[in-house]
Amino acid sequence: MPGEIVELTTREEVMEYVKTHQVVIMKFTATWCGPCKRSTPLVNKLFNEMPDNVSMIIVDIDKARDISSAMKIKSVPTMHNFINGAPMDSVIGSKTDNIISFFKKTKGRASS
Repeated sequence: MPGEIVELTTREEVMEYVKTHQVVIMKFTATWCGPCKRSTPLVNKLFNEMPDNVSMIIVDIDKARDISSAMKIKSVPTMHNFINGAPMDSVIGSKTDNIISFFKKTKGRASS
């Protein structure tokens, strides 16, 4: 079982969370985003296959503009992973193969 899924809305919360958790996936989304909605079942399925040291932050770009701006988010869905606080990989868009590849990389990094 993976770690928790949390929704954070401030830059300070995100920075603290990333610093205090070993492996973090940060998912940028929006309620009006069709590709975000379509990719959510796949993202949730793949996240549920992650080891317990992997957590996920959900960031709604409309509720957390400071985070989106700081991370230079230009489109959603976008996901980044962080290992011990350091940014590693990212995926932009809802293409299934790219999302699967991103989660495989994250799982590999979480296991090493």
